[in-house]
Amino acid sequence: MPVSILPPSPSRAVSPRRSLSFGAARPFRGLPRLSLILRAVVFATAVPARVPAASQPEVSPVILVQPVSQSATVGANAVFCAGVSGSEPLAYRWTKDGAPIASCTGPVLVASGVSTVNAGSYVVTVSNATGSARSQPAVLTVISAGQATPPVVGQGPFSQTIEDGATAVLSVDAEGDSARSGTGAAGSPGGADVTYQWLRDGVPVVGETEAVLVLRGASRSPAGAYRCILANSAGSVITEEAVVRVVDDPCPGHLTMMSCRTYSGTNEKRLFAGFVVGQPAMRGFLPVALRASGPSLGAKGAERALRDPVLVLKDSAGFVAANRGWAGDKPVALAAAAMGADAWDDDQSRDSALLRTLPCGAYTAEIYGDSGDTGFAVADVLDARPLSQYTRDSARLVNLSVRSAVGLGPNVPVMRFTIGGSTSVTLMIRGMGPALAALGITEVLPTPSLLLYRMNANGSQTWLQSNTRWGGKRYISEIAGKVGAFPWKSGLAADSAILLTLPPAQYLLILSGANGETGVAIMEIYEVA
Repeated sequence: MPVSILPPSPSRAVSPRRSLSFGAARPFRGLPRLSLILRAVVFATAVPARVPAASQPEVSPVILVQPVSQSATVGANAVFCAGVSGSEPLAYRWTKDGAPIASCTGPVLVASGVSTVNAGSYVVTVSNATGSARSQPAVLTVISAGQATPPVVGQGPFSQTIEDGATAVLSVDAEGDSARSGTGAAGSPGGADVTYQWLRDGVPVVGETEAVLVLRGASRSPAGAYRCILANSAGSVITEEAVVRVVDDPCPGHLTMMSCRTYSGTNEKRLFAGFVVGQPAMRGFLPVALRASGPSLGAKGAERALRDPVLVLKDSAGFVAANRGWAGDKPVALAAAAMGADAWDDDQSRDSALLRTLPCGAYTAEIYGDSGDTGFAVADVLDARPLSQYTRDSARLVNLSVRSAVGLGPNVPVMRFTIGGSTSVTLMIRGMGPALAALGITEVLPTPSLLLYRMNANGSQTWLQSNTRWGGKRYISEIAGKVGAFPWKSGLAADSAILLTLPPAQYLLILSGANGETGVAIMEIYEVA
């Protein structure tokens, strides 16, 4: 049964880095000595009332999301919310210690700048034409300032425009939240004790109590305005609004290229670039340009560049093609230029390249030194089809990956990838180290750590998200099964993962050892349809 809650009244936006402010204080009717505002949280997008069909029976209210007891330091915020199913219209009546709070008539109650007079038991009664439901009491405990720090929103959630039927992910990052970034510490602002409750158009979303909200297979229904309530033992905060728009676009967002600089060694430390050409019915073909840069790096001053890279392309059946020396292949040069890949100035260099039109399937490009030498190389996988020819039914790159040795400092793999098209794309990004032991690799990277940045037009980078130790997150396991990723058997392993929705742009992904370790690892990107 869908959750139905009356729309709150409009107000101004809330800054995620400041305490909530809802204007001048006014006392409650019936509680004249309280100077604190307690009122419904305001959201820009109202929920239109739904009129039940004449043939449908009226349903009495049922409270599915109960208000939760909490603590707040003096001067911090406290937020209570209730999610209710039942026939509309629904009426909300909040009380504190049995006394009515006439100024709040919606599903969410916010206390801004609490003091000891606000401590007490809060209850909401929801009624309609056929009956009423009373929530469990939620107790607010007010503690002295300095004993704890309320949550601080680091960033997110961000508004997204997605293709009709696509998956969307909203996330919020609490500063110092070790569960999200893998680098925070308990007790820091927004630390590991933070709890979450997502709201859509002012309605608590039943069961969505993690930092990440996954809207699977979005149709028009998930479009709306989303916020998240963050709470810990010291108080609560509500994020700014993130609007999800669902559109029917002729050129939806999709992965268009990958360029990864990393080390190519010998044996299990050879460099492998993997990719999957996919399409909803797994039919169709895609022109793909592959490049292995070595000498061109050395010509630009890079040290320890691979002198003579060999490029070997394989599919599930075995050998497809190989190249030693690109010989100025004009179509390859044009494809690289179209995708913004680094130009090769010497037609006679020993850099290697292939351009092939490939059917849907999984492919691996192996790159190694022809004379047994080792060094740094760049592996490129490029969608060589003009963007103007792309449609939602076209074959496309749905997975990109690199397996290589991970060193220290500048000797870590750095991947640049691009999302083209007009709408945002949801990606699952993983850093695999310990999980590779199941594949027989002995020198695995013990604790892979992921860093993701957006590349800006002025040449700078903006940090987006990081992760060390994926922590067995339910949504990561579910998405991995959906996209056909190699399963991780233990949530306690130190592999890393990020799930997020990104707009068309260029991004930078870095994989390193969290504690200064070295070893073999895989960094991989999956499109989540």
